[in-house]
Amino acid sequence: MRIWGAILFLFCIGGRAAPPAMSSSEAAEYYFRNQDYRKALSLWDDFLKTYPDNVGAVLRVGELTLLLEGRPSLDEFVSRRVAPRARGFSSDQFRQLNEGLERLQSRFLTDKGQARYLQSVEHFKVSDCKEALVLLDEAVALEKGNLRALQLKASCEAELEMWEQRFATLKRASRSNPLQLETQQRVLESYVYFGEYGRVIAELQGANAKQLSVRERTAWAVALWNEKRSDSAWRVVRTLLSESGAAKHPVLYFLAGDLLGEKSREQATQYYKSFIARAADTNEILVDGLDPYHTERFLPLAQKFLGDKAL
Repeated sequence: MRIWGAILFLFCIGGRAAPPAMSSSEAAEYYFRNQDYRKALSLWDDFLKTYPDNVGAVLRVGELTLLLEGRPSLDEFVSRRVAPRARGFSSDQFRQLNEGLERLQSRFLTDKGQARYLQSVEHFKVSDCKEALVLLDEAVALEKGNLRALQLKASCEAELEMWEQRFATLKRASRSNPLQLETQQRVLESYVYFGEYGRVIAELQGANAKQLSVRERTAWAVALWNEKRSDSAWRVVRTLLSESGAAKHPVLYFLAGDLLGEKSREQATQYYKSFIARAADTNEILVDGLDPYHTERFLPLAQKFLGDKAL
């Protein structure tokens, strides 16, 4: 088995006591430096219970958990101890934690798994995604969810328009690192694509809208609209359309027109016209090759409203 870096081929050394007058984190790191990894994990874990927002402690516990117990245990640690607190971190802490988890979950633990991944990369470079997927399936099984392998697998599945398989791969990648924005956006969009609107709402329950990306909030708005939560949907849509900068998916203009409806037919008309014009451009509809909102289903509704108004 391959274990990363210089520390990974060493065995734990027991019976070495930390010098007196050390803080708990210093003692934990002392044992880590002396390769008594189990003692270090125990002390770092105790420290983290007292200081749950200490990013260094989170990453050290994660690293030691991966080393000693494997990736499934690391996934469980991330799910129980990191994901529920993720949105409470400052932006700088969130960035550090995301980058740290990305590094940890991208480490290969087996020679064979890494070899299969590297072989798949060569196939991907020449657009041979079918053969790449065969190798990636093996790499993911051997590595039990290595992020590099999962991310490349999702890209191959998108190339082949294997949307259900890609969705499963994205959800697996999200468990490894729930802080990775691109993955989270794709997961939420996939929930909408497959009609799981309640899951989107549940995933974003209690979230601070200011911390969500345009793509996350768009998926949220569509989910709320489909669940007949019109007031909540309108608040999200109105805010998104008032913001400058990032491109907006055409579906937002349809939602605005529908939610205004009879309240302001003139405004609704403008939104519907914008929707129809934007929906004619495939580049505005597709997100990573997929139209997560089935935009074509809204076109007859917008056209009917405009036709009725003309009458």
